[in-house]
Amino acid sequence: MPAFDDALRRRLGTIDSTGEAQTTWERLAAARKQEAAQQNQDLSWQDSIRNRLATQMGPAGAMQQLGGTVSNIAGDVGSFINSIAKQESGGNYKAVNRHSGAMGKYQVMPGNLGGRHSGWDYEALGYDIDRNQFMASPQIQDKIAQHKLQQYYNKYGPAGAAVAWYAGPGAANKYARSGHASSRSEANGYPSVNAYVAAILRKLGL
Repeated sequence: MPAFDDALRRRLGTIDSTGEAQTTWERLAAARKQEAAQQNQDLSWQDSIRNRLATQMGPAGAMQQLGGTVSNIAGDVGSFINSIAKQESGGNYKAVNRHSGAMGKYQVMPGNLGGRHSGWDYEALGYDIDRNQFMASPQIQDKIAQHKLQQYYNKYGPAGAAVAWYAGPGAANKYARSGHASSRSEANGYPSVNAYVAAILRKLGL
């Protein structure tokens, strides 16, 4: 084997500009080893993020800890969630809609908090909260809204999830079947479902 290796090195060998002997075989082997190590590192990093997401009640915790990586790993859901927040309130945790009572950064309807052991609060947090607790805590707003938006995004994709957030899952199911959203303006001069979806998709660059 040593003689074979020496022959291979002599056949493939090159001399670099410094005069230091280095073979093509060695260069290729080193490059492949480095590439494999990088791929393994990338896969390990992505798996770590996915595992964190799987143990979170929605993407909020992982988003705070890992920055923009949620967008890259989870189908750009992080950008979608940010687009919803910008469209709904401009990112204002204290916003309250004077017509509907929708609350906070994502304009969650009070009825979605549900009753005892029900609603989005119990689903995302594992316990019940009231409106005052919701409005007092940006962290709670993030966990509840992002948990539900993640569900909608996984089920419907970005356009359908935008329909679900604005008009409810029933409208999203119809949209999934037909590919069409209502173009009729909502009450109190609010935009149509179609216009709302278009605004979200523009923010996503779609």
